[in-house]
Amino acid sequence: TDKQLLAVLFYDLSVRAWQFGPPFTGRRLDTLAPDDVERLVRGIGVLRAAHTTRAATQPNLTNHTFIPQHHVVNTFWSTTVVPTLLVTVPNAAAHPIEDWEYVKECTARIANICMDCKVNMDRHISTCQKAIWNTLPQYFGLE
Repeated sequence: TDKQLLAVLFYDLSVRAWQFGPPFTGRRLDTLAPDDVERLVRGIGVLRAAHTTRAATQPNLTNHTFIPQHHVVNTFWSTTVVPTLLVTVPNAAAHPIEDWEYVKECTARIANICMDCKVNMDRHISTCQKAIWNTLPQYFGLE
């Protein structure tokens, strides 16, 4: 639908926008209507807050009772995933969809956990990424 297409365009613009006060920098924000600039700025804030919340939520390993596995996953999440999503990546939190894809690559390299835990982590990461993507229209006030 048009709302879904607009949401993707707003997301793309949110990744490319560097400054919101005049003079606008990045991708020609000065051509947007004032309502759309407001929608974009507000949407970026909501999008990044949702991204931060999801980054702080660790995968649920309740099906796995082997405690050392929980420790490895929790340590990986707090020392690799959260910093990757929110700190170490340039313009942290500015590219949430793409950043979650990078986390998937990091997860593939984690050692010392069973396949079930890797599958649960991958499922959690995909769920976070898809939830952000599917909620873009609401973030940018298009629904």
